[in-house]
Amino acid sequence: MTHVPSLFALASDYFIKNKPFVLLSPVPRTVQIDVNRAESRKLFDYRFRSLTTIPEECFVYNKSGWMKVGATLKRAEEVLCPKEMFELYCATGAIEECSRIWELCDQAAQNQLKSHRCLIISCFAHLSSRPRQRSYSTCTFLFRIAAEMHWDALAIGFFSKMEPIGKKYYLLSQWETTLKKEELFEKRVECDLLSQMIIMKDFCPLRETCESIDLEMDRERFAKLEEALFAPEKCSIYPITECLRTDGLKEMTREQRDVLWNYV
Repeated sequence: MTHVPSLFALASDYFIKNKPFVLLSPVPRTVQIDVNRAESRKLFDYRFRSLTTIPEECFVYNKSGWMKVGATLKRAEEVLCPKEMFELYCATGAIEECSRIWELCDQAAQNQLKSHRCLIISCFAHLSSRPRQRSYSTCTFLFRIAAEMHWDALAIGFFSKMEPIGKKYYLLSQWETTLKKEELFEKRVECDLLSQMIIMKDFCPLRETCESIDLEMDRERFAKLEEALFAPEKCSIYPITECLRTDGLKEMTREQRDVLWNYV
């Protein structure tokens, strides 16, 4: 017998594919819950598609339909091996759980994790084997990997440990990456990380650093990003969009770009 999806399932699929930034407040709560549930599951599967698949019965959702990642992984511990759980806890940013799971891994599993193809998992495996020597001195390098993998919680952890100049550089880089995505779901994924970075920014004016990374505000490069005016609100960096609305980055002088840097 052919399975026929419900109207709620069809509505959820439509919103996820075509309206990933739309506010759902006007639609019935049942639809909101279904969309949130389907969207959070699709996001989870997309972000961690390179790792072990979690059985369907392990997934836990709150009353609004959003996935509870921590509770889901706790359930998954009952059916997945310690090595697989170490990978999942690392990728989801639950680093405090890695040490506990590491002790449950046998020697063969620990060796496999240390030589893992993913440098982040390999790094945390080595750190877990030497807990007294933990260091995040490579947070910039690891942030780039985590951001490319869409492991947002982990990426934000590395981002928070950067110096202000590093945060400024990678914020603008992620902003540009987000705007260049044409497929709506992919743009939504990039925007999730960008919005967290914008919220976390604690930059202070650093006019003297403008010289060293002035290429980041190159006129020709940013002149092509006028679509920033139409970016979702949570993906907008206010000083940049204001410049685009007024004089436009294309016509900015060096002094104006310096002012913009001091705002970001």
